[in-house]
Amino acid sequence: MEVASKIHKVITEMNYSPRGINNGKCGEFADRLLKKLGGKTNDVYVLTTDDFNYTNLGHKKHYTKFGGLPIGMSFAEVKLIDHAWVYCHGKHYDAQTPHGVDGYLNLTWFIENLPDIIEDLNLQKYKEKYRGHH
Repeated sequence: MEVASKIHKVITEMNYSPRGINNGKCGEFADRLLKKLGGKTNDVYVLTTDDFNYTNLGHKKHYTKFGGLPIGMSFAEVKLIDHAWVYCHGKHYDAQTPHGVDGYLNLTWFIENLPDIIEDLNLQKYKEKYRGHH
């Protein structure tokens, strides 16, 4: 059974829309999909945005292997993003990306959410930098 059909099965079992899963149930989805794929191996495992926190030396391999953080984000800021997905034989999958993508930043969740997250972070940086300097 291919990954896309297993993703569809998990979505059906969870009884949520793919977008709903990616916005609050992504960890549960990733764990369920991993089980359907036969469990964790060297080439099949769950990734989370916390895996890309370079200060967490246990996860340095993920940072190096998958290209690091989104442009414009610091290591501290990446902790503010919360998403989980499955890496399977060279591709990244989540509920909205059943056919997989080569780079995790190409997952639908990141495409839809990162621009707003980065804009919010930059606005916050601006507010902190200029607080009290009117």
